[in-house]
Amino acid sequence: MAARPEAPSHYFNVDEYFALEHGSDARFEYWDGEILCKSGGSRAHYRIAENIFLSLAVKLKGGPCSAIGGETPIKTPSLLPTAIQMPRLSVANVSTKTSVASTRS
Repeated sequence: MAARPEAPSHYFNVDEYFALEHGSDARFEYWDGEILCKSGGSRAHYRIAENIFLSLAVKLKGGPCSAIGGETPIKTPSLLPTAIQMPRLSVANVSTKTSVASTRS
């Protein structure tokens, strides 16, 4: 997770975040008006995340939960009311769909 500066120089709204996210190859997170660029991982990091995702997807198949890959922004209101993160992998109860903020088109 990136370190947060004391005060943002500009307050971005969620629509601006998604416009930037959709128009870029970089990955970003949204923290209460701040947009932070995430650093990339190593080849080994991506391979590990892929393997964990595939294992979880198989184990969770047929149940109420589903593995979600790193291209899906996730709302994290327990951190901040308007926080949206881009985790490499997450698990969500897909019947409620409350944690998924949006997906890339």
